[in-house]
Amino acid sequence: MRRFLAPASLAACIWLAASGVATAQDSDAETRPGSTTWFGDTGLWFVPTGEILPSGTWSISGYRANIDRAQGVTDISHFIGTVGVGIGDRVEVFGSVRADTRFKRVGRPLFDPTNPDNGGVLNEYPFIAKFWNDDGLGDVIIGAKFNITSEHRQQPAALAVRAAVKVPTGDEDVVCFNLILHHLVGKNEAETRRLQIQALKAWHGKARRVFVNEYIYQSFVPHLSGRWIFEITSSSLLSAVGSAIGKVVPALRANTFGVGVRFRSNEQWRELFAEAGYKVVGHAEGKPEPISPPLRGLLIKTIRRDSYLLEPIPAA
Repeated sequence: MRRFLAPASLAACIWLAASGVATAQDSDAETRPGSTTWFGDTGLWFVPTGEILPSGTWSISGYRANIDRAQGVTDISHFIGTVGVGIGDRVEVFGSVRADTRFKRVGRPLFDPTNPDNGGVLNEYPFIAKFWNDDGLGDVIIGAKFNITSEHRQQPAALAVRAAVKVPTGDEDVVCFNLILHHLVGKNEAETRRLQIQALKAWHGKARRVFVNEYIYQSFVPHLSGRWIFEITSSSLLSAVGSAIGKVVPALRANTFGVGVRFRSNEQWRELFAEAGYKVVGHAEGKPEPISPPLRGLLIKTIRRDSYLLEPIPAA
């Protein structure tokens, strides 16, 4: 009997305590205080909730968001200010601005293409080249949230519809393509070239510069190796054969079989940049990477990763 008495007593105490809390909450008209996301609406940090500010009330907050990146062992700090206001019983209007961003890049040397884990560039900020860097003013975000259901109205859950727009007030004017373009492939070579050019052209008038970090495949027969690899990996039949061979010869394994990948030579990338309306104003040649004997069968002379800084060609 004693074995059952203690658990039963504990359960009763918990039930009474819970009942007391529920009664106290029901009798108390006040609700728990809310916080804001770094976008300015009701929520917590980066996660918005379905609740909104009460009508006529407002919020203001400041954030320091810290992000660490492996490349360069880089520390990034964003300083953000937010504001929000409740309108009526259903609407909350909010906004935020990133006032400043600071970077600390510890890795030395600043750029080391032989160290893929820590020596490369950051996709978001490719031109960090000093130990300390300042970015300045960021974009302004303005949004609104419409509340559908709310626990404040004794409904079982909070649900809201939220929308926001970004006003491009920031001074970031560089776009980064870090090992991306070779993955933009179509059904054939012509469509693949068109996709890669369109990706670059999309930033005309939106960015002052474009940074491209890409694989370079130099061939013993000019431009042949990259084209061979594309034809093999984009063909379902040749990919099946290549996948079977890769099980026997590990050096020939590829995760792009059946999908396609389009590597190019330095000369081919430069031609593509020019066709997209850009001129190369900076070029850093990466160190050659090891090539296994089986890959030499594809007549690959050199594999490396080069970086290009592009600027739009002025209209005639």
